[in-house]
Amino acid sequence: MSEGDWDEDIWVTRWVEYLRTVTVDRPLLVGALTIGMVPVLFSILFFALTWSETTPRYVATHLLVIAIGVIGPSAIWYWERRVFTTFVADVRDLTPQTDELERLAGKYSRLLRRRFWILSTLIVLLFAGVVLNNMAFFRTIGVDGVADPAFWALMLVGLSWGILVGIGFHLAIVAVLFVRAVGRLELQIEPLHPDGLGGLSAIGSFAIWTTMLISIGSLAFPYVFLLTAEGGSGALIYTGVGFYVLVIGASFLYPTIYVNRRAQEVRERELDEMRARIRELESQARDPAEHGSTDEVAKRLEIRRLRDEFQDYSTVSLYPLSIGIITRLLTSIFLPIFFILFEMWFSSVM
Repeated sequence: MSEGDWDEDIWVTRWVEYLRTVTVDRPLLVGALTIGMVPVLFSILFFALTWSETTPRYVATHLLVIAIGVIGPSAIWYWERRVFTTFVADVRDLTPQTDELERLAGKYSRLLRRRFWILSTLIVLLFAGVVLNNMAFFRTIGVDGVADPAFWALMLVGLSWGILVGIGFHLAIVAVLFVRAVGRLELQIEPLHPDGLGGLSAIGSFAIWTTMLISIGSLAFPYVFLLTAEGGSGALIYTGVGFYVLVIGASFLYPTIYVNRRAQEVRERELDEMRARIRELESQARDPAEHGSTDEVAKRLEIRRLRDEFQDYSTVSLYPLSIGIITRLLTSIFLPIFFILFEMWFSSVM
């Protein structure tokens, strides 16, 4: 599956692709230093207006939030141009319905491109709502109210940051829906596949890459906890955090568990068919009229082959977890925990 076989990419990927052609052919670097700089520039403006009154703790947590915006464009490009395309290419070996797979790839590629604005709008509105409901706190760091230019600089930060974060959430949802659709196709288990997982490592790899990319959002945890401690809107903030945790968990668990169940169904069907065929051949091989005949020898060889294949099918692991996938999963889990601990430590020393 080559890049560009589907309809045009989401706008972030298109811009990174264009900018790499007119600058340097390093898309990850280009994404960070172009689109990723937009929230940075607005943040510089914000700090220029509030520097005399802001606090080191707020600066540190704000910079962590902005890091999401810097990394975001490159992460989106990488997921769409590398993770998504690799997944589709790998799944071709898992199903004979390659035409239907291509159709689904196009469908969910278009969904990624056309519906991202819904979650982006919700994230931007959530950011604005949190700021407005915590104006008492923001006044302590130099924002005098909605008429203050610093307030609008902060809103621009939230706008540029929230659009990218919304795309990240949307990306995770599209990944879950796409894997579910792929799981409905006719699957083929290959017990001797090099991954040792019947070929299902493609599912696990796709899911964990998606989980890793959206786990970057945990960089915002210290900022969120600062507002919870110093300001108001705890319910609003915790609702957002809860939604984030739900998405990050579902992005890995749902696809892998769903495909595992489908693969188990395929295996049971294959085992039943092989079991019935073995019984039929054994019954035929016991026919005295064929004793010692070439036909009987052929049947017994076929029985042995089927028994070996039966053993391979029955013992192959069908849960798409390899050592590499487990390592990346633990990293994704550790990142939010790390920033929770970081916030606890930081708040104790500041």
